[in-house]
Amino acid sequence: MSAGPIELHDSPCDRTIVFFDIVGSTAWIDEHGDDAWVALLRRCQPAISEIVDPPMGRLVAWRGDGFLAEFVEPSAALRAILLVLEWFEANGTLVRGSAHHGSVRHLAGDLAGLDVHVAARLADVAEPGTVALSESFVREALPGLVVLLRESRLRGLRSPVGATMATSSMLARETLLDTALAA
Repeated sequence: MSAGPIELHDSPCDRTIVFFDIVGSTAWIDEHGDDAWVALLRRCQPAISEIVDPPMGRLVAWRGDGFLAEFVEPSAALRAILLVLEWFEANGTLVRGSAHHGSVRHLAGDLAGLDVHVAARLADVAEPGTVALSESFVREALPGLVVLLRESRLRGLRSPVGATMATSSMLARETLLDTALAA
C-alpha cells in the first residue's frame, strides 16, 4: 500500500521515527583523524539519502555521527532500516539505531514531540549492530508477529517503554516472512 509522498503537517501526524548513529565515532575520529571522518561521511551520506528519501521516507537531519529519518509507512521504515544496517556492515562500520511509531509535529523542517524523544532515547539503549524497535513500531510494522519485548527505562521518561533489539539478519528474516505472507 502506498500512501504517496511524505507531507509536512503543522498538526500532529503519525510517523515512524528512525535514529541511527555510528558506534565509537569519537574514538574512531581520534584514531583516524578529521579528514578520514569527513571522507567516511561523504561516502555514507549519499548512500543513506538514497535509501531513506522520498516518496515514503524523509531524511530529516544528519546530527554529528548519525541521522534522523521519518517514514509514512512503518513497512517502508523496516525496509530502510535493513538496508542501512547492511550498508554499514558492508562498509565495516558499526551502527546502532532505533525505530518508534508515534505522533510527531513538523517544525522548521525538523521533528518535534515526545515520540521523537522516545525514539532518540531508544537509540541510546541499542547495542552496537542492533536497532531498538519500540512496541508501537513492532505492532505497526510486523502485525501478528510475536516478539519478546523488554521494558526499558529511558532517560527522562517516567514510564518504561517496551522494546526489542533486532539485527540485520533478524530483520531480513522478518522482511522475507512479511513479503511471503503478502504474496
